[in-house]
Amino acid sequence: MGPDRLRKADPVVDRDQLRQWLTLLPTTASSTEAIDLLGALASRIAESLRTRHPDALPATSHPLARTLPDELAVPDILGPAWETLMASDDRRQLGAHFTPQRVADDIVGIACQLLPTAVRDGSQVPVVWDPTCGGGAFLLSAARALAARGHDPAAVIGSMYGTDIDPVALQVAGATLQLWAPHGERPVLASTDVLVDVPASLPASGVDLVVGNPPFLSQLTTDTARSVERRAKLLERFGPAARGYVDDAGLVLLAALEHVSEHGVVALVLPQSILGASDAQALRSQVDSIAHLQALWIESGGAFEAAVDVVAPVFSHSTSTAMTMVHHDGRELVLPESAHGWAAGLALAQGVPQVPLGSGAGTIRQLADITAGFRQHFYGIADAVREAEDDDDPNRLVTSGAIEPLWNRWGMAHIKFAGNRWHRPVVDLDRVEDADVAGWFRDRRVPKLLIASQTPVPEVVVDPGGVLLPSVPVISVEPHDPHDLWRLAAILSSPVVAAMLATQSAGTGLSTRAIRVRASDLAAVPLPADEQAWNDGAVAAEQAHAAAHAGHHGERQQHLRALAAAMATAFGCTAHADELMAWWWERIRFPAEAS
Repeated sequence: MGPDRLRKADPVVDRDQLRQWLTLLPTTASSTEAIDLLGALASRIAESLRTRHPDALPATSHPLARTLPDELAVPDILGPAWETLMASDDRRQLGAHFTPQRVADDIVGIACQLLPTAVRDGSQVPVVWDPTCGGGAFLLSAARALAARGHDPAAVIGSMYGTDIDPVALQVAGATLQLWAPHGERPVLASTDVLVDVPASLPASGVDLVVGNPPFLSQLTTDTARSVERRAKLLERFGPAARGYVDDAGLVLLAALEHVSEHGVVALVLPQSILGASDAQALRSQVDSIAHLQALWIESGGAFEAAVDVVAPVFSHSTSTAMTMVHHDGRELVLPESAHGWAAGLALAQGVPQVPLGSGAGTIRQLADITAGFRQHFYGIADAVREAEDDDDPNRLVTSGAIEPLWNRWGMAHIKFAGNRWHRPVVDLDRVEDADVAGWFRDRRVPKLLIASQTPVPEVVVDPGGVLLPSVPVISVEPHDPHDLWRLAAILSSPVVAAMLATQSAGTGLSTRAIRVRASDLAAVPLPADEQAWNDGAVAAEQAHAAAHAGHHGERQQHLRALAAAMATAFGCTAHADELMAWWWERIRFPAEAS
């Protein structure tokens, strides 16, 4: 392939122009109709590139193919065309969403940089595999990247391996690669479900580079959840990693690592939630036992049509043990040595301070019991809630919306619960029909802290009298010794712990600013090493609480700042105190009456 021909086959496609042209295509075509139109598009592209028609698709004619503008008559458009032609139900059940060219190019570029020089630039063409190749976007990007490094395009195509469960997608992938290098070898494409079957077509020596965008198949929706039979097969193959609600895309990562050579690199697009979700903990542990996370690509926003935030972690069998580079929004961010965990890179890109914690004497679980209710506790009291009759009415129901940092707004703002709006809701436990549910709430009538979930910073209210009841998903932290109440409030209200929890839960919240607070994470929060500074923070927490409930909101803010400074010292983070304060303060919600 000459250089002019190569450049014409390697365009930068105008995505808006492509999207506009795709609206001309039917969206519920049968496989036969789709192949007929795709074959015609392949003929139109071959004509534009002045090359032969790819044998992966039939040579057909179709009036819509003639509407394709010259600048879009390139190999890249076959994949998006096939996705558009698929019925929406089929696309959703298969998790089929075409990867934009620029995304595939970026991820492939990062992965190639992590290949050993002898493999990347050597005389032997690296073997590339996309386990769920779809229309071949990643294989095409990899082929271009290797050709740009001096490898012969004709040989490059022969080093491309693709598997998928969609036979039409495999035809599209084959045609895409053949249009790019029409006189080269043929890619090795096979219809295989890589989560159930071991691909027989892969070379025994292993694969050098695995790239791709596996289907996202949420286990929380009926049409994409695994069947009982499939769940059993995946548990047998992957063990604990396949339990719970972990997305199939994460399991494709495990399957890919089984076939990587000792110097190989794997870079797959995954849902952001896999980085920090509790259901994916076993998956992360299993991957960490066989490979090392080297880099992380983070979507800048709007790259995919699907409403899912995505990342592409890059793994290798390198001796390196920590991720060092984060690629986000055209920037390269370097992680500090103290950062650890898959979610740390995402948190860094979101602006969360990466703060090393000093070692204290244990964790919060040694000082308190931590619990949260479940669905039965939410619905079990729905018919037992009423408005309080007077200020002394006990069993006040507190939702996340009523919780501000060290300020309980019960009775000051309307509260939403079970589809109704309340001003001063209380629970009549004698009206709760389920004895276990009523007993659970009675056990919460002790001095405690209540922690909101899904907030920009952890928000804590203190209940010295044990009169507050937590609405699901509010977490209850109940100290073994009531004297630790304000000391625990200082820890959990501090910017240091906010940054720690934001890092651990990055990618799992309802928004990028929401910290998903979980009982297990609170239990593992370390205790500060500096007792005196910790006690100073406890005093500031109690003062902030008193000022808020006396209506002195300016004083509350002063005490919150004092708490932040004291706890930075207590945790040994004085060098980061200003950065922590700026990040934390910007995130705290101050309602109008507190300004």
